[in-house]
Amino acid sequence: MDDSAIMAVLKQAEGLWYSQVIDRYTAYVTASIGGISKGALTSSDIEEVAADVFFRLWLKRKQIRGGSMKAFIGKLARNASIDMLRKSGELS
Repeated sequence: MDDSAIMAVLKQAEGLWYSQVIDRYTAYVTASIGGISKGALTSSDIEEVAADVFFRLWLKRKQIRGGSMKAFIGKLARNASIDMLRKSGELS
């Protein structure tokens, strides 16, 4: 399912959309977090950040318009990773 189809589902059934987004982007999100943290976060920290990314996505789901879902999620992953690094004292 491509991004435009996922966005169409969003308008009809948010639960189905959310499940499909998680299935499609979990590997991308965790790889992004790992790359951004450069080994500073444990695997449980990465899982926590990934869960936070998908939670933030759910909160911002109405703000998603056209464009790339992957870019939107990537930005959320970057911001959540930076937040966790600051929280853990790895980034000041």
